[in-house]
Amino acid sequence: MKNPILVTGGAGFIGGNFILHWLGEGLGPVINLDKLTYAGNLQTLAPVESDPAYTFVHGDIADRALVTRLLAEHQPRAIVHFAAESHVDRSILGPDAFLKTNIDGTFNMLEGARARVSGARFLKEDIERWRPSEPADLIFANATLHFALDHYGLIKRLAGCLAEGGCLAAQMPNNMQEVSHALMRMIAADGPWSDRLVPIAKTRAVIGPLDEYYRLLRPLCSRLDIWQTTYIHTIDGVDRIVEWFEGSELRPFLKPLSEQEREAFLARYREGLTQSYAPQSDGTVLLPYPRLFLVAQK
Repeated sequence: MKNPILVTGGAGFIGGNFILHWLGEGLGPVINLDKLTYAGNLQTLAPVESDPAYTFVHGDIADRALVTRLLAEHQPRAIVHFAAESHVDRSILGPDAFLKTNIDGTFNMLEGARARVSGARFLKEDIERWRPSEPADLIFANATLHFALDHYGLIKRLAGCLAEGGCLAAQMPNNMQEVSHALMRMIAADGPWSDRLVPIAKTRAVIGPLDEYYRLLRPLCSRLDIWQTTYIHTIDGVDRIVEWFEGSELRPFLKPLSEQEREAFLARYREGLTQSYAPQSDGTVLLPYPRLFLVAQK
């Protein structure tokens, strides 16, 4: 049997679907290391939980002893590193988790990789400042570029760093116009809290129209593919949607409010969701989540 791959953050939306695809294609065994924070949901992996090729390890990538033991014990042939604290809102309100996971945890993964692949070079840098030492064959950015203050300028600069025939591949969530997110801004602007919440609403990351990315990248590329896919999350009722976003997008809106105001804001948000998302026959709610993809080849 092939050595397994080690997937970090495999209980998240992206990691979980990656594991389902990997095992569904029969590509070999998988070790899934996940801390199960707000973004982790093992229900996604219920179809493979009894698969002998799948092993779940509940743990933290910031635990160097655990990471070292897993690498030594399983000798993975590849590491797929999805684990990250990626919500900017949460980084402002609770920076400790970001520092521990994104810096300490990623450092542990890099150190483990360095020990196993001595001939490779691993770098950890701020993407807004990073420039490759030589033209790159592949630049891959998942749910990252839209957080940059000038993400149009960043995308254009990264495309300019490609080698001939090289590719820039990126994915960005594009849900700001969905009811689930538009409701937050509407309620923020319509209430006794508007003077405090409207400035927050104006800071939300916004993805531009698809043709803007086409006009930006087409002069720099020999081939450009841009598409948008709407993923449908099956949620156990409106209350679960509220719980999900309370840990991410709703947090900056709720933080400046008193307890009574928070209850009022969430009540209006819950009511708006109920009116907009009709329950299915089994009581679940279907939550659309669009994501924009682009692959630009020089």
